[in-house]
Amino acid sequence: MSDKVYYQHFRGELAHPTTVAYKIEGNNVLYTKAVCGPKDQFCRKIGRDIATGRLNKGHEVDSVQPKDVTSHDEIRGLILYDIQVN
Repeated sequence: MSDKVYYQHFRGELAHPTTVAYKIEGNNVLYTKAVCGPKDQFCRKIGRDIATGRLNKGHEVDSVQPKDVTSHDEIRGLILYDIQVN
């Protein structure tokens, strides 16, 4: 597994602000998320810390398979879609 962790922040696209941490492993993208509660103040640093901790522990990890793992726009779209349907 790659040690490089990437982040995406969703504000407005989902019901609650969400931070996603993901790693690229071969043709798969493994990701976890940290979702702000209704009374939480959105904070990128806290969201990154929570999502990265979950990713490193293998807790609540989901995956998507983009056609191009170098396209972070495609990865963002797939992760957003996956979160919305699950």
